[in-house]
Amino acid sequence: MSYQIAHNLKLMKSYLRKLFATFLRFEKVSNFAIEAALRDKIAHRIQSEPDFFQLASPHLLRAKQVLESLFPNRQSGVIVDVGAGDGTVSTEIVNLFKCNILYAFEPQRIQFEQIVKKTSVTPSIVPFHCALGSSPSTLELNITRNAGSSSFYVKNEANSNKYYSDSLTKERTEQVEVKTLDSFGFVTEIDLIKLDVQGYEIEVLKGALNTLKRTKLVLLEMQNHDFYLESPKYFDLDTFMRLSGFTFGFHIPMPRSFKINREYEWDALYINDDLRRN
Repeated sequence: MSYQIAHNLKLMKSYLRKLFATFLRFEKVSNFAIEAALRDKIAHRIQSEPDFFQLASPHLLRAKQVLESLFPNRQSGVIVDVGAGDGTVSTEIVNLFKCNILYAFEPQRIQFEQIVKKTSVTPSIVPFHCALGSSPSTLELNITRNAGSSSFYVKNEANSNKYYSDSLTKERTEQVEVKTLDSFGFVTEIDLIKLDVQGYEIEVLKGALNTLKRTKLVLLEMQNHDFYLESPKYFDLDTFMRLSGFTFGFHIPMPRSFKINREYEWDALYINDDLRRN
């Protein structure tokens, strides 16, 4: 999500301002100096200090805390990132969770190319250029102005929220291959499945019923809006997860919610009942 990335950059700029004020002993730093420092230092900070990003990604931090608390003897180290975007979050997950392997699924061509580039630095990311759904098919993906808002669902033109309306403006379409997660035949337990697929979560989960049985945690985005026509709401997802043997664990607000005084979207963490008992 582009606003999440912007939030990360805002935090990083704030950090660098304080850093420069300490060592260079002046209070105001030009934007040029900040951007130059970002280019030189951020990659190193991400690799050497994964905690640097924790405040910007509370949903991932919460998932890590729950995983370590409920499953202290876990051994698989496998994570699945569905809707991996350009791989930024996948890289963050690898650094934060110290997982052995992360399977990243992304259907958008340009976004997928960015993931492939990141694998040269983070080889534990294994990318797949496809979407996931309830059955194998080929579907038309609506590529929006904000690439992270792209969806199989169509924008609701009656939406009056300017921010979301602009983000969901369609710029083109792509024909993408859709597979089921179960078709990949994962045989080991999976620590975490993270889903960010703009309303398509239930369809992805329908094609992952066997995989879910071996998955400890599921972290997914929920919607409380009608910005996509006919897309499921948070209560639809909650019902599906509970019927699939998962218990609701935590609700993590999006950073933007604190500015607009309403939660249109949030992340929710679900825990596998059977694996937790065992």
